[in-house]
Amino acid sequence: MLKKSLLLAVALAISTPAWALGQEPTSQPIGAGTNVVPVTGYCGGGYSQGQVATPGNINTAESGIVNALNIIYFDNWVPLFEAAQSKNNAIRKDLTQGLALDVNTAMQKIEQAKVRAKTYADEQTPPGMPCGSDGCTGQQMMSAVIAGSHGVMGAANPVSGAAAQVQSVNTSLTTPESSDGGLVTYQAHCGKFASQAEISAGVCPGATVSPKPNADLDGTTLLSVPSTANNEAHPKLDAQARTALIHNLTDTMPTAKNKKPNYKTVEGQTKAGLQMSMEARMNLARTVLSQVEAMKAPIKGFGPQMKKTLNKSLGGTPPIASNASLDQALAWEDKATYGNPKWYIKLQDLHKAAVQKQMVLMQAQALQYQYLAFRERTNIESLLATLLAQQTQQVMRKTVENQGTNTVQ
Repeated sequence: MLKKSLLLAVALAISTPAWALGQEPTSQPIGAGTNVVPVTGYCGGGYSQGQVATPGNINTAESGIVNALNIIYFDNWVPLFEAAQSKNNAIRKDLTQGLALDVNTAMQKIEQAKVRAKTYADEQTPPGMPCGSDGCTGQQMMSAVIAGSHGVMGAANPVSGAAAQVQSVNTSLTTPESSDGGLVTYQAHCGKFASQAEISAGVCPGATVSPKPNADLDGTTLLSVPSTANNEAHPKLDAQARTALIHNLTDTMPTAKNKKPNYKTVEGQTKAGLQMSMEARMNLARTVLSQVEAMKAPIKGFGPQMKKTLNKSLGGTPPIASNASLDQALAWEDKATYGNPKWYIKLQDLHKAAVQKQMVLMQAQALQYQYLAFRERTNIESLLATLLAQQTQQVMRKTVENQGTNTVQ
């Protein structure tokens, strides 16, 4: 296209009158029948102004011009154009490669950011799990207190376990009536739990006002939750009060009056058997009450263990007694989490992975509580079954006893 434009420009220049180029044409005489063209200036055929060019001269000039243009186009302009194109291509290639590199770098950074975010989410801990290493949380310690042989319902528990119950049974079956039952209640009360009103009324003459008056008779001794922040002010006396209260609820029946020789007779053995049957019922009730007592018993170092169950960054957590009981620990946990507004604020700031961890913790905690509730339901069902058996015996006893006197028809 460019070549054609140049040829057209040359043709126009050749066919254009000289005066159009800014010069006045000069008239020359021409013979008849001669085809001439006035030429102005130096032309490709070597003619100067005033000379006459023939058609052959013009063709020769035209061929020279075309050749010159071809030389300019193919030998000069085309190489320059191709060089420019190559340079542009190289620039475009560099730009494309650079853009691809930038995109790849950006994608890598995005992936790295995702990895960092996931790592942060995995490392982020909910308020109920400060870390995941062994011994870092109090959940394990709490599990041992709830379940297992040394737990509050375990056979090896020093308060509610088998050894403690065997001692109570032996005392009830072997101690003379004069030192058991009601007399023990009176002596323990006036000796350790007398109130000023009882002393003034003469109920406990010569007694001293107790730091825990009537704790052996008060139901709150077993059923109420003490302060979660402080250890018991009188731990030994509190333990004695719980034991005395259980005694007053289960062990005030008179004991057997038999002497050793009487146990060799059928009558003496029958009386002893009835005493043992009564003691079995009392011991079942005593065991259930003793397990409640075990929940109230202080556990050395349990408070700091429980405190580890919550992240230190949670904030707003109340203090807990260093030797907290299970009852205190459960009450403290409720106050420190579900009763703590900052606990909910902390959950809002957590990554979803950390929230899922918290959910797992709460499910595990719920399983512990379910186990505790299961054991308590077992106790209740045992007591109900025993009560049903006792009521059946009361209703049917006379009928069974009279069966031996009826005459068979």
